[in-house]
Amino acid sequence: MISRCAALFLLILIVAGCGKPFRVSPQVQSVPGELAGQTASHQLAVQAHALMDEDELMSLFNGNLILARLLVVRVSLSNQGDEPIRLRGLQLRLKDAQGQTFQWLTPRRAVEQLYDYYQISTYRIAARKEIEAEFDQAALQLEQDLQPGERRQGLVYFRFPKNGDPFDRTDHLMVRVERLRRPTSGQRISIELRLDRSQATAEH
Repeated sequence: MISRCAALFLLILIVAGCGKPFRVSPQVQSVPGELAGQTASHQLAVQAHALMDEDELMSLFNGNLILARLLVVRVSLSNQGDEPIRLRGLQLRLKDAQGQTFQWLTPRRAVEQLYDYYQISTYRIAARKEIEAEFDQAALQLEQDLQPGERRQGLVYFRFPKNGDPFDRTDHLMVRVERLRRPTSGQRISIELRLDRSQATAEH
């Protein structure tokens, strides 16, 4: 595992040189998660991967998101029906094995938390806006309806519960996807899935 002190020192050097301290690697859309799960209901298939490996996170984001109490979950939605699914207004709820709730963050708030954790107070505004744009572009996009046969994936950013230890090797996480609907028929959809290590191992 990369030394946390060494990683912090490297980040300080990047910031001191007016470089971009964080990034979002395109590979983040394909790496397996430590906790994973999938399910299907109402002709909607959902997959989710929680990215919790510290070395992997350093490689993908140039920062240890776990140290910053950020959890990244890659979510994939596949519309297997013949009607569009309205994603605008979708709610994602995430709980750990103890029932503690994670807070869903916008990409901008996730970047803000990274800057706060690493105590980066001096930076180029243009560089920060570029990072925010990368986090936003990689996020799960919800503005457009999910068309029949379409598969869409992206990142969702969560803040760890206040009383939770982000380094506890939790056995599983529960994800609930709510407030989806098919505008043509008015059908409302809610799906719950469990992310665990056995599913992640099976997908490797």
